[in-house]
Amino acid sequence: MDMKDQRPYSIGEAAEATGLSVKAIRHYEEVGLIPRPRRHDGNARTGGNRLYTEQELARLRFVRQARHLDLGLDEIRRLLEIAEETCPGRHPEFRRILTGHLEMVTRRIAQLSDLQSRLTALLSKDESGRVQRCSGNGCGCLDANPAPGRQRVGGEDDAHRSRRRKGRDPGSP
Repeated sequence: MDMKDQRPYSIGEAAEATGLSVKAIRHYEEVGLIPRPRRHDGNARTGGNRLYTEQELARLRFVRQARHLDLGLDEIRRLLEIAEETCPGRHPEFRRILTGHLEMVTRRIAQLSDLQSRLTALLSKDESGRVQRCSGNGCGCLDANPAPGRQRVGGEDDAHRSRRRKGRDPGSP
């Protein structure tokens, strides 16, 4: 089917047809996951309405499905590049990308499971209902694994504390 024979979709119609928000479509355009669509007046600088083809809608649906799998923009970009030539599911890099993503998800689940255990331990430490003032000197209120004698809370090394002060916590998910 020739592009001239295809019905163009406005950005609102494209959003409805793909299940994405208008804001998400604009973002994917901005980061280069979808090409800049043609405009009804042919000039992107005059604010002409974006017009999307069926092919562009299919690409947007692909992006939405990949985001639902929590794939990153670079991974999606690579899969879209592959899709230009063949079905990504038939390409060896598809399996590599998804295997790598699955490994990351598995690690994240283990981290979340550990976090869940620590939070559960914190909540079950003292259910007496007593209100105790936190001295800030290691009372243990956030120590999920308190040792006898209430050792110092945290146990962070100097490098870790320094990174946290700069607003970066490399240990965070």
